[in-house]
Amino acid sequence: KKRGPWRYLPLRRGEMRQEKSRAKKKEEQKKRNREKAEKKMRDYSREHLLFKFHFRDDQEVAQRIRQGRSDFITGTGWGFFDKFFSFLYALGFLALLDIKAKGYERMMLPLVKLLTTYSLKILLGISSMNQVPFLLFREIALLQMIGFTAQEIKEGICNRGKGKSVPMHKNTLADMLDRLSEEELSYVLNGAASLLVKKGFLGGETFILDASDLPTTEKCQGRGKKKTLKEKWDRRAKKTVQVEEIVYGFKVIVIQELRSKIIVAAQVVQIQEHESKYTLSLLAQAQKNLGSRKIALLLIDNAFMDGVTLWEIKHNLKIDFITR
Repeated sequence: KKRGPWRYLPLRRGEMRQEKSRAKKKEEQKKRNREKAEKKMRDYSREHLLFKFHFRDDQEVAQRIRQGRSDFITGTGWGFFDKFFSFLYALGFLALLDIKAKGYERMMLPLVKLLTTYSLKILLGISSMNQVPFLLFREIALLQMIGFTAQEIKEGICNRGKGKSVPMHKNTLADMLDRLSEEELSYVLNGAASLLVKKGFLGGETFILDASDLPTTEKCQGRGKKKTLKEKWDRRAKKTVQVEEIVYGFKVIVIQELRSKIIVAAQVVQIQEHESKYTLSLLAQAQKNLGSRKIALLLIDNAFMDGVTLWEIKHNLKIDFITR
């Protein structure tokens, strides 16, 4: 009986499916090998190459910022620092920072250099200490502007940073604020306010009394703690519930001029302390820093509401106040 070619068609289709499957697996293996080779090259470049090339693409940058696809955003220009530090020097602020901190047994760097370095971190918008080595310590000219020598930048201030092309370890900068006491911080804040008043940077007689929390970790020395209620979404109940949470840290209480926002007095206390306990002492410090100038009107936050204290402000200190 004569057989037609149609009898072999199912076998040919099966072979074609097998060939396609083998070709697909082969392409996937090539893709995996290519990605593995690219990753190996990137890792090698990260470890061994000193120079990396960057290309400017403003459209791509703008698109990523709009879409939220960015790890962090920072400015690359710091030309204003030259005039800014000249202003601080003329004001006498740098001499104010030259203090002997009680939290240090031995100082390998002057405290003024540590404080100005930390100030640069804030002014450059660096949010994390982990970003300091490659966003701040790479700016050699900027470090030299605040007093670091070429040898300190290249070899470090001790063997811990030798050969890493950084003046200090990032943890040294982070631990600096932890070692400063409340009295030392208040001394710097009040001293800066007094300098600004003496140079005539204040023009108004209306001031604001306010407080802000400074959260820290549980390990921070000298910190306080308080219990707060935080709103949290409960999946089972399908509604927002209040959960008790412990917050560690400090609280800074300030008096600042309304128009210029210049702080004329400040005090750092533990985070659980009530603001009204320090109102009168802070007003006395503010009046001392202001010298011959007077506080005519004081805008007070609700947290400072205390009948005896408000009566003292109005009748004994002769200061009008408005609460909110």
